[in-house]
Amino acid sequence: MTTIEAKSFAKLNLTLEVLGKRTDGFHEISSIMQTISLADHIEVMPARELSLECDLSSINNNANLAMRAACLLRKRLNIRDGAHIRITKEIPLAAGLGGGSSNAVVALKLLKSLWAVEVTDTDLSKLVAEIGSDLPFFLNGGTAIVQGRGERVRQIPNNKSSFFVVVVPELNVRDKTKVMYSKLRRSDFTSGGLSRKLEARIRLGGDVPDQLLHNAFQNILLGTVPSVRKSYEALQAVGREEIHLTGSGPSLFSRVSSRDSGRAIQLLLKHQHGENSFVVESAPSNCSLE
Repeated sequence: MTTIEAKSFAKLNLTLEVLGKRTDGFHEISSIMQTISLADHIEVMPARELSLECDLSSINNNANLAMRAACLLRKRLNIRDGAHIRITKEIPLAAGLGGGSSNAVVALKLLKSLWAVEVTDTDLSKLVAEIGSDLPFFLNGGTAIVQGRGERVRQIPNNKSSFFVVVVPELNVRDKTKVMYSKLRRSDFTSGGLSRKLEARIRLGGDVPDQLLHNAFQNILLGTVPSVRKSYEALQAVGREEIHLTGSGPSLFSRVSSRDSGRAIQLLLKHQHGENSFVVESAPSNCSLE
């Protein structure tokens, strides 16, 4: 039995600017996104029917984005073969790290190979955009500027490695992303200028200055979610001055100079503040075949 497997990387939003609300009800965004080394593990293998297995029971069902994507691909291409998808999770759920979206895209890439079907990148991009706004970015990962509702992705060449400490506060909110967008006010909207400036700086080989990092949801969560405020203050207490939200939260990240520096901060967060965290590095692309 042939088993194909790959890593499925998480992401950070270095910027997440919301420009306004569109006529279709979605919001227009401009975001610099970056895949990171924190990753789930996905396997696909031949089977008579299409099925999914996940080590987290709460997403071990047909509502899992990877299963929804697999069913859509199978139906769209009229594929009769089945497959068994196995997901081993490391990326926290509903954390603003894009784990579910990444899983869905990597599962599709593996199924393309398993079923030996030809799908153009354009068609695959259209298909994944039907499932979720984050998915088109994960077709390539790396560093990219993402615009529209998430369907317009422009890759940014970036050979520089960056290290981050990521803290994931607890936040149990049903339909979290929808709820967070509903809290935005006109004063939270920006022009997209910070994302454009950061894109230009990265393209020219420059550094990533913290003053260009921005997230439209950060002040909302800091002001309304005690667990996010607690984690933010824990990061401040261990000497982090620049702390940023990713996605619509609740995860926070801070850039560090090296993996060793990150691990020292990770230990302080754990032993002095009871905060679990990850030390991660920027990853150049998504779907690392093994």
